[in-house]
Amino acid sequence: MADMFQRSSAAMRFLNGLGTLIICNLLFIITSIPIFTIGASLSAMYRITFEMHMGRDPYVIKDYFRYFKETIKSSTIIWVPCLILAGVWTSSLYIVLKVIDPSYKYLQYPIYLLYRHLLWYWSNERLCLRGKN
Repeated sequence: MADMFQRSSAAMRFLNGLGTLIICNLLFIITSIPIFTIGASLSAMYRITFEMHMGRDPYVIKDYFRYFKETIKSSTIIWVPCLILAGVWTSSLYIVLKVIDPSYKYLQYPIYLLYRHLLWYWSNERLCLRGKN
């Protein structure tokens, strides 16, 4: 029973990881309040959780903000067009479901597929270009 409270025990490693995830999620929520920073927040949170997965013990607050600062520019460049596409798709969905006569709801499917395909193609193109540099 005394071994349970040692730092190297399974229970304490679990609680340490759980605390790291809670702090990381709180930081994500706080830094995502301005909507255009969600991309950098996701990137920083991903890097912290990846470090945890690799067995490293990150300094959550310090590393989170370091990763956030490193990726703010590139993540915002990727996130803002995604946000715009989501806004356009949401507004078109609202128009089709609430404004247009219900017999024309089938018009939403081509619009949805077009936006989905464009977003998929654009994100894959960005990832392929990033890998070539």
